[in-house]
Amino acid sequence: MGKDTEIRQRETRVLHKEEAGVYVICSDEALLENINRLLKRKGVIGITDSAGRMHYMIDARDNKKNAPHQVNSLVVPDAGNILTSERAISEVFARHNIDTGLTGGTILFFVIRKLILEGETYHSNTKLIYANVCEVFNMSYETIERDVRYSINKSDFRKGIRSVAIIKILTDEVRQLISDLAGNNEE
Repeated sequence: MGKDTEIRQRETRVLHKEEAGVYVICSDEALLENINRLLKRKGVIGITDSAGRMHYMIDARDNKKNAPHQVNSLVVPDAGNILTSERAISEVFARHNIDTGLTGGTILFFVIRKLILEGETYHSNTKLIYANVCEVFNMSYETIERDVRYSINKSDFRKGIRSVAIIKILTDEVRQLISDLAGNNEE
């Protein structure tokens, strides 16, 4: 056996069925059909780019409310305890009578959770806050804004407060509650 054959054999890696799928696509239509079929069957597609980073596509067409759960099951932020954060958000939402059964309430929960776990600061522009939400929930900015406003109007907040101000209030209260809980745990 020649040296070239040995090198080629070492470089070739055998991939098992569970480990990889190889799809040869010859047209845009075939690509879309393939992606659609995989999303319907699995609910999520992960693609690795040349730098080794994973990119996920989550199918939320049939259940937009489940999209945050699907995202959370794939991505665990480094900056915080998810369970503690979610409990604190739930408690603060209960104080203000925010219904997470409403789409707007679910969106608010997702936004506050993202701000808390990723340590993000507030933006005075809701377009910046809702930018990621549009993708995750597969909804337009206008629909998200309408659903959040409806949820806020159903809550105990007085009418007329801007959504961005309420997001800031909620985020501050959740951060304070988490801080209080952490202080109690240390004693």
